[in-house]
Amino acid sequence: MIKRTIILCLILSSILNAIGQSPNIDSNNTKYSYPFYFLYDKKVKKLESYSLSELIVKSNSELRSLTSSKNPYVRCESFMILAENKDSMVFEILLKHLTDAEIVKTKGGCVISHSFVGDIFINCVRGLTSYDLNLEQESKLDSALIFFENVNLYAKNRLLKNLQPRPKYHERLREIVLKEKNSVALIPISRYRLEADIEIINKHLKHKKELYNAIYASKEFPNENLKPQLIKIYKKFWSEDLYSYSEWRILIQAMIQYEDNEIHELFSMIVSTSDGFRYQNLGSYLKIALIKYPNSFYSDLVDKINLEPYYKEQVKKEINWD
Repeated sequence: MIKRTIILCLILSSILNAIGQSPNIDSNNTKYSYPFYFLYDKKVKKLESYSLSELIVKSNSELRSLTSSKNPYVRCESFMILAENKDSMVFEILLKHLTDAEIVKTKGGCVISHSFVGDIFINCVRGLTSYDLNLEQESKLDSALIFFENVNLYAKNRLLKNLQPRPKYHERLREIVLKEKNSVALIPISRYRLEADIEIINKHLKHKKELYNAIYASKEFPNENLKPQLIKIYKKFWSEDLYSYSEWRILIQAMIQYEDNEIHELFSMIVSTSDGFRYQNLGSYLKIALIKYPNSFYSDLVDKINLEPYYKEQVKKEINWD
């Protein structure tokens, strides 16, 4: 469990009281102290509301009922306390809230975040509180995130992005892409390396808002049928002034896996451009790609990448980024 010091609690409490906010901490109950507090939205202030000090004295039975409150902040704080109390119903309640995609606002330090209620619940059993899932529960939770319908949580996308290919998942992953319109599932689909999935990846390479996941899938599954669209994307990106750094980084890694003269010419544009900013940024991504996917076909470009010290450090930092 992550705890704050009493001094920090008192300082933060005084600041928040001055501006009319109520922190999710109690200096007399550090057991229920967390690295953030909730910022109640105006729309929920008319709903039932409780302070943390009011919630922590309630029985577990009362807290279970409050996890179904119309107020999403009450749902979250009640569940956090139940998890800290290691109540026997925590896991059952968690599974019921995987479709709870109402958004709550939190603040930790200077950072304001927006999270789904379901993600807050999952975080409570994965490090935020002292409640620990056992191996069977971890497996059931992962399975529920994949197979339950209408689950639209960050935790699901994170799981999908790292999911390894197993026969029982493939058809469900296609459903997530085609029926639930969640293109993150393209990434694990690509790891099966099935020709039947080329069409679905190619289709998404043509949609800008889903481009990152489609490019990532192409990186995982190099295929000649995907190459023409990757080249089109590269040319489009090159013609634009605004950068999507993550898309550029993954695109170059996807393309460097092909031994292709046109791609070599496109990469040569990076090392010969007079635009210093573009040279350093894209040169960094080309360097990363050559390290991760060594290919002698592009070896003549290596000596032409002369990065400034800052960008050399960025290469070291970003080498394992997605």
